[in-house]
Amino acid sequence: MEKEIQIVSASMDLAPFEFQSRTKVIFGAGSIRRLGKVAKELGFNRSLLVADQGLLASGHVEEAMGSLSEAGVYSVAFHDFHVNPDSEMIEGGRRFADRQRPDSIIGLGGGSSMDCAKGIN
Repeated sequence: MEKEIQIVSASMDLAPFEFQSRTKVIFGAGSIRRLGKVAKELGFNRSLLVADQGLLASGHVEEAMGSLSEAGVYSVAFHDFHVNPDSEMIEGGRRFADRQRPDSIIGLGGGSSMDCAKGIN
């Protein structure tokens, strides 16, 4: 089986474009303390905070919600899902979000929280 390579020449007339992702990822020690400030800068007023059970148990959800509250951002947490959330868990989050009417969704933590937040969105 031969592999085919296609090359697009820079001399071709290609329309210029820009791409800006709506997702912002902030990572690093102490980042959670910046959450409220960043959320306010992004225009968040009512946020759904999606975080797994481990983050809830460790106190990180409480810390995140405190940071949001200090910045004047109302938040409510959703954590009724497990590792590798399935469509049933995500649908439960969507129904929960629908009742809360958030203007933004924050996925706090790792893959499962991020996957669930994306699915709810």
